[in-house]
Amino acid sequence: MILKYVDLFSGIGAFHQGFKNIYSECVFACDIDTNNNKSYFDNYSIKPFYDINSIDIPSIPDFDILCAGFPCQPFSVNGHQFGFQDVRGNLFYKIHEILKFHSPSCFILENVKNLVHHDSGNTFKTILNMLESLNYKISYKVLNGKDFGSPQSRERIFIIGMKNTFFDFNKLVLEKSLPLSSFLDYSINSFVEKDKYTILSDNIIKNSKNGLIFRGYFNGKMKKGIEQSKSNISRNHQQFARIYSSDGYMPTILSQDTAGRYWVYIEELDIVRKITIPELYKIMGFGNDFKINISNKIALNQIGNSIDVRIIKNIVTALDKYYL
Repeated sequence: MILKYVDLFSGIGAFHQGFKNIYSECVFACDIDTNNNKSYFDNYSIKPFYDINSIDIPSIPDFDILCAGFPCQPFSVNGHQFGFQDVRGNLFYKIHEILKFHSPSCFILENVKNLVHHDSGNTFKTILNMLESLNYKISYKVLNGKDFGSPQSRERIFIIGMKNTFFDFNKLVLEKSLPLSSFLDYSINSFVEKDKYTILSDNIIKNSKNGLIFRGYFNGKMKKGIEQSKSNISRNHQQFARIYSSDGYMPTILSQDTAGRYWVYIEELDIVRKITIPELYKIMGFGNDFKINISNKIALNQIGNSIDVRIIKNIVTALDKYYL
């Protein structure tokens, strides 16, 4: 059986990557960002529809699964959290319309974990009620990329609806990530001059609960207006000035950091360098064959807005068993 799916708010195709090893076909994609659409076409030879608000819903080809990482900014703690008062938040209603008309057997939705708490939980309750009104059995869970092989803590909520049964998140196969060193390209010889930064002595290195090992900082980049503390030295420095060990994980890749200031101390080489854009794509689960034909600034925004491919692959593999 060929699983046919639509890829809404398709970005650079994390869902498309997740379906790669399944006998599947993407019959429709949509994204309002022209740069995303260029990357999508370059990699999958599919030209996404531009504006979801202009879709003629009946014209969408029949499909089995609707996939949508719908805009998270209205619900993110890093944004203004306007929710449905933000025009992007209202795009969920378009998803609802498409589901209502086509009634596919399944959908997979993704958003920031704060969606659950937005407006004291009222936003999420509205979303669940609307989806349940379409006779779907809804399951949801906050999943973290670091539990699926990614060397970063990246928590996102996944909402899965099926017509005949509840999706069992226990079917997902957890995988502890290898350290950041396993994702680095050791042929890169660009590094920072040693007088630009300070590496901490071994006795004050601290590991975080998310697997980050704060290893040092750039000189002169202290936060202003806070009491400096040796007991929590990492917080004394701005995030872009922090240096993390290659033996641990890295901070969450953010769409806002279009300068790509993720610094790693490579222990065995005793050097500090920036994590490269191809390495960031690899960390997010995109293969070495993924084509990055846009500027660095745009590429960083795209990968920061994307979904961890390993989680998608895991969900799709579990879902495929329901269709056998």
